[in-house]
Amino acid sequence: MSSPIRMVTAVLMAASAAALVAVPAGDTRAQELVRSNAFTAASSGASFDDFGQSLLGSPLRLSDGSYVIIAKFDVQETSATAPLTVACDLVVEAFTADSTILRLDSSTATISPTLAAGVTISDGPLGVNVTCSTEAGGDTADALNIKVIALPVGGLAP
Repeated sequence: MSSPIRMVTAVLMAASAAALVAVPAGDTRAQELVRSNAFTAASSGASFDDFGQSLLGSPLRLSDGSYVIIAKFDVQETSATAPLTVACDLVVEAFTADSTILRLDSSTATISPTLAAGVTISDGPLGVNVTCSTEAGGDTADALNIKVIALPVGGLAP
């Protein structure tokens, strides 16, 4: 009769969701995953126009490694011109990892985009930020409730 398998239980919290993970004792790869920490940055808001603006006051700095990065925020028109076209990018230093084009149809409209990308960083640390700009001169908008999370992963498959 074999001896019972010892189990180590840990709670892994990522992106505001919790999962109960049972990790066999001695499984160092799984234990490393459970010990991984998420990196986060947030801002209550930033205004931007056609010249563009970084939404985080300070970029989220990430060291060498592979990450899944997710950015979530709300965009509201603040100028009187409607409709309004807004371009937003998830950037790692000068590299655009993901982008979206938003169209706000009224001055009361709010759109809540999500940007996401898997990236591998070398020669870090590098800064992660979200940038937004309006299409036309004189148009302005606000980004609110800006949240960026980077989850370290063991690697990214092609």
